This record gives sequence, structure tokens and C-alpha cells, in this order.
Amino acid sequence: MSRLSLTTGQHFEWDDYEAAKVGSSGRTEALRTLIPTSDGHIDGVVKVAKEGRAPLQSLAEDLQREARRMREVGGEPPQGSPPFLPLLFEDADPTHCPTFRKDGTETKCVAIGMPLMAAEEWVEQSGLLLTYDNEARAGAPPHNLHTIVDAATDGSTAEERRAIARDLLVITDALALLTKGYLCAAERGLLLMDHFMRNIFLKRSALQLSTAPSQQTPLPAPTSAAVEESVRFIDMADMVKVQPSPLAPPPFMGPNSTLMHLREARRKAADQTHNATCYLRPPEMVLAMVAAAEEDGEKKAADPSAITMYKKTMNLNPRNPSAKLNRIRAAYANLKKELVAEGVLVGEGETEAIWIGRPSLKWGASMLANPVLRGQSLQSELAEGQGVHAIVRAEVTTMVEWAQEMSKWVRKDGRPLDKDGDVYCPLDGETCINRNTRLCVRDTHKHTVP
Repeated sequence: MSRLSLTTGQHFEWDDYEAAKVGSSGRTEALRTLIPTSDGHIDGVVKVAKEGRAPLQSLAEDLQREARRMREVGGEPPQGSPPFLPLLFEDADPTHCPTFRKDGTETKCVAIGMPLMAAEEWVEQSGLLLTYDNEARAGAPPHNLHTIVDAATDGSTAEERRAIARDLLVITDALALLTKGYLCAAERGLLLMDHFMRNIFLKRSALQLSTAPSQQTPLPAPTSAAVEESVRFIDMADMVKVQPSPLAPPPFMGPNSTLMHLREARRKAADQTHNATCYLRPPEMVLAMVAAAEEDGEKKAADPSAITMYKKTMNLNPRNPSAKLNRIRAAYANLKKELVAEGVLVGEGETEAIWIGRPSLKWGASMLANPVLRGQSLQSELAEGQGVHAIVRAEVTTMVEWAQEMSKWVRKDGRPLDKDGDVYCPLDGETCINRNTRLCVRDTHKHTVP
């Protein structure tokens, strides 16, 4: 028996902790349960962050920021304000906090509650188009191009061929709905830089996942109403809030742009985060990450026992920099000059900040379309070895040098390339990918807008 006891006196219990778990990260776990509302009870999720995974204060700050975002745009329970979820409860004060008892051990924690995205009705993007672990073909989602092409044998029946066409339509419709979802969220004042793989759900019926192949037809271009009906976003702590600024953004940024500070204190004061999806974040967001690692290294320089952000994320030592770290730092310095010239990086020293907006979102959507066309993530091509450190290190190196690197991975017409420079796409030669590749090549240049 596991038990969460809130400071209000309310509690939640689980006989089978693992069976109740619907999600987890390095810092939090999400557990399915019934949550009381003013109208009764609804199927919900309790998101719990336990002391020990990180300092309780840090965990509390994350959940408090997520709760603020949900109160601001999530609407009133139980329906909320789609595509965002309503907040059902918050108990995230680290000085007066809930407790979690499991296997006889009681731990301090913080927690929030939200409606459940039931698997029967919704599918998370990471289970639809691509997974993080694309080396394991057997674990690939059903709408991965490798999986689809593998099924397209010479001996396929007419019904099997129709099923393959249906799966291709699902991919096209999903990419369109995802992209429209990011733009609708921006119109509501939130930039979703960490929602390209996870934390975004699509309604199964909107993708015709259960429709017979003979009855399936291409969907019209998604509207804002379609997004509100068929898209849901979770994990709002990592959403960047669009905030007013006395400075004007570069003209190509368009509406719904905001400044993100590079220094930690100013970023926290503005209630912002530099978190973004690995391999799908644009160069300016990678620059923000490297800036955070540099600042962290400066703060910990006098303490040899302190674990730096560079060490934790990329297994690099800023106190004794290797050739790999020196390369990142040199490219980082060059990228800063480029972004200053473009008006994207402004300020100096403590006031340095970057503009992010729709071009940043379009980058992420296009960098998602690219591996969808390949059937696998770029990380399998770029990473020098296995493990998270190698993956992040390779991504950071590539993105800060993207002006030089793009031609290695994307042909001029947008078709994906492998590490040998050869066209790499399970459907290469088929006209159905021509339009998608043109979109992909156009939008993976920095700061491109329609």
C-alpha cells in the first residue's frame, strides 16, 4: 500500500503503485487516481515530486510554476480551457508539505493534481511518430516510417495497402495538428519548447486511428477549434510565458515573441525556463543551455567537489576543458556573434537575453518532421557512443554549429541525409514526401517565418 497525505487532511492510496503509474521523469512521478471536485470525482493524475530526487525547494519551484501556468490558462475544472488542463489541487509548499509513504518509508514531497489523459481516448506524441530510443526497431511506434515501409511488401494485399495508406495519412494529419497546436498555444501566450516529443496528446478519433482504411479520408487543415477539441498539453512548468518588453523583437520574429534572459537570477525572476526538447530545440535555445552551463561552472569554480552542469549533462569538465568542450565554447562564441547581428541576442553581461517566438516553434516542428521522414531520430546518427552524455554532447555541438552542419543532414530539396551524405528516407522517390521536405528545409534555417 502506498499513500499520499496532503496537508489538507486529504489522502490518496494505491494498492499497486507500479500499475497506477502513468508517467515518470527524473524528478516526478504521475499516478492515476480519482480526484474529488466540486461536482464529485473525476479520473485524474497526481503528480508527485519526492525529496531525494532533488532538493525539495527545487522540486517545489517546478510544481509551483506549473500550477501557476495552469491557473493562468487552464480554466476551471473539470472541463478546463482546452488545449490546456485545469489545476485540480496544489500542495507544493516545501515548508509545510505533504508526505508519501511507500514500503514503510515516509518521504517529504510536493504534489499537484490534474485530469487524466485516458489512453483509450488520447495518444501521446512519443507513442505515435517517434520514440527517444529509435535504435530498438521493435519498440518503434506504429506510425514510424520504418514500421510502415517494412509492412509494404511486394505481396501485400489490397486491404494491406489501404492500411499502409491510412498510416501515412495519420502521420500527415498528426504533424499538421501538432504544428497548429504550437501556434495556438503561442496565441494564448505560451511558447512550448519542450513539447515536441512528450507532454502533448492527440485525440485518437481526430487521427482516424480506429477508422477502416476504406473509409478514411484526408482531414482538412486544422483550425483553432480543432486544436481545442483534439490537442492537450501537460507539464506546463516548461512552457515559456510570453511577456511584455520595452524592446522590439526583430521583424521576422512576428507576434507572440518574448525575451528569455541568459542569467539564472533574471530568468527565475521572469518565471522562465530554458528547458527544451533535445535534438528538436533551435540553436538559440541550445545557446541558452550552454550559457546556463557556463554560469554554473563559474559559480562552482572554487569548489572542486561540486558537480557542474557540464559534468551532469555532457560529462565535460569546465575546470579542465577537453578538446570537445573547447569546440563547443568556440562555436558558442561564434553563434552569439551571429545572433547579435540578427538582433536575436541583445544586452550584455547580466542583461543578455535572446528572443524566442514562432520561428523557434517552427524549428522544432520541422526538426520533428525530419526524423519522421527518416524513420528515426538524428541522435542515432550524431551520437558518438551510447548514453545520455554522448547524446546531449553531440546535439549541443551540432546545433551551435548548425550553419555549417545543416548541409550534412538535410539536402537542398529537404530530403534527409545520413552520415555518409546519402539520401535517407524509407519513402525516398515517392512524391508524397516532396511537399513535406520543402517545408522541412525551409524551416530548419534559423528564424524562418512563413
